[in-house]
Amino acid sequence: MNHPFRSLLVLALALSVAACSSLGGTPPLVELYDEVAPDGALEIELDRSGTVVEMEAEIPIDQLPVQVADAALAQVEDGEIVAAEREIGPHGRVWEVKVRAADLEQEFVIDRYGVVLETEKPLTREATPGIVLGNAASMVQTHAGEIGSFESVDEVRAGDVLTYHVKHRVGGVVYKIVLAADGRVIRSVREQRAEIEIPLR
Repeated sequence: MNHPFRSLLVLALALSVAACSSLGGTPPLVELYDEVAPDGALEIELDRSGTVVEMEAEIPIDQLPVQVADAALAQVEDGEIVAAEREIGPHGRVWEVKVRAADLEQEFVIDRYGVVLETEKPLTREATPGIVLGNAASMVQTHAGEIGSFESVDEVRAGDVLTYHVKHRVGGVVYKIVLAADGRVIRSVREQRAEIEIPLR
């Protein structure tokens, strides 16, 4: 597959990896590549300058440090860990753990000491502020030319900061709009499939 976006992504990642290599140590992208489950997803978010903002890699649950798993399970009564990710981003090198109890799944971003830095839980449309839903739909309309179909909304808390992550699907494409509690759009992204190839160790 030869796609302009893929070429730009590969170039941006190559520049980021080169920059990290010049500082010594394993570049973060390569670190995550080595940790991701062979059939797991590796997600990378860039800003418009091509700088890597955040990277996430699906990892086997049994690779979670004990203190991280225990901290996640302590958040939800009778919960079960159903998925895990290694994350490098604004919080540094952390883990994202998905815990299910009954029919509800929540996610927790946890550092190596077992401190919960961020929580994420799904909301219904009815429980979401109308201004959040309206502004998200307007942003999708601006980017995609139509609103498409509502997919999901998550409430994300990091300390005292509350944001909403709203997803719409237009055709086969997912748009994610991140909004502040007052409905202000913080960022909007299109989730794009990409291919990453790094020599194995």
